[in-house]
Amino acid sequence: MLSALRHRWVERPDQFRSRPIYLSDWKIMTTAYSVSNAVPFSALPTTNGVQQQFFAPNTNDGPATFAPDGLSAAPIVGLAGHALQGNEIPAGALVTLSSYIGPLLNSGALCWLLIDCAGGAQQITPASRGEQAVTLDQLNKTGRSGIRGLVGKANATSPATKFDFSTASRTFRDPNTGIVQTSYNTSVITVDANLAGPVLNGRDQAAAFTAGSWIYLYALSDGKGSEGAVFSANPPSVGPNNVPGYPYVVLITALYWTSQSVIRRVVASGNTVYEAAQISIAASGNTAGSEIAFSTALACPPIALRWKARINSYISTNSGGGGTASASYRFISGFEAKEIPLGQPVANATAYDNEEVEFPNVSQQLFLVFSLTSGPGNIASILTNVKSVGYVVPNGDN
Repeated sequence: MLSALRHRWVERPDQFRSRPIYLSDWKIMTTAYSVSNAVPFSALPTTNGVQQQFFAPNTNDGPATFAPDGLSAAPIVGLAGHALQGNEIPAGALVTLSSYIGPLLNSGALCWLLIDCAGGAQQITPASRGEQAVTLDQLNKTGRSGIRGLVGKANATSPATKFDFSTASRTFRDPNTGIVQTSYNTSVITVDANLAGPVLNGRDQAAAFTAGSWIYLYALSDGKGSEGAVFSANPPSVGPNNVPGYPYVVLITALYWTSQSVIRRVVASGNTVYEAAQISIAASGNTAGSEIAFSTALACPPIALRWKARINSYISTNSGGGGTASASYRFISGFEAKEIPLGQPVANATAYDNEEVEFPNVSQQLFLVFSLTSGPGNIASILTNVKSVGYVVPNGDN
């Protein structure tokens, strides 16, 4: 080792007063540094602020120690008071250390603070004010999970309990740490809701899912390149039950587990799920009057932002001609979302209307009222049939 350039004493009693940290896990050090001073130490420092400088012969790949003049090695800590993680000390760099002895670090035993090292990654405490530097962990924790380029469909094998999907990218989040990771793995993943869990590419519980309920598909990652998926009865506000070894999670979509205990056949594209066959939600008919409320719980999951519907409305009899009517849909009582005019000017003609409408998912409820606008004696009945075409989920895609 090269000789240290200098050593001097500087008292710094307040260095870590606000952040108590103990280094009980610093027993195995991966990189050891030592120096020979022109005036050798006869014993290790017993006070704070003794400075040592040396040129590092190699880069640290994790925790490191420092031993001057053949004396016992003590751990090197960063300015945040933590063990080094790697690359804080590059090979050939001038390293400046300062001794610290106190209750806040290394259980009160001697350690060396890494005061400066040109070209090295500087360790800092997390920012608490607007003009302070942030750590990488803080930046990671500000990220959100989400996906891009989802393509998914029910697996063709029988029974229909499997779902195949791929994405252009997946940004996972560890709910325990807040750290996010992005994967660009585009390979197809197949997940089976019949596979008892918690297990990767199965479900996150041992018991079968409740028939006639919504289930949620999540992609999982171990953070090291291994990825898969899991079905869960838990919505995104809760997240899936833990699958051992796979802490990183991102929502893919929501699917309906039918009364026959299979996945309702759909195609998923981006944030939208399209039904393979339109699902009848409500059929109502009267001549006019009070508002009718009906549930859309079969049409879309509780987390859906909105759902796509096809509405068939018609006047079945218009005996005298000239009768007109309207069917008004409201997603909040008293607030009109869609009005469908109906009517024919000639006797016995029926008026059909077929429209595709997108409604916001508000409390999974929709309201309907029929109104006669003219010819009240001519119209025998007005009917409407609402069918679900698909729904939009908040998975970050578009």
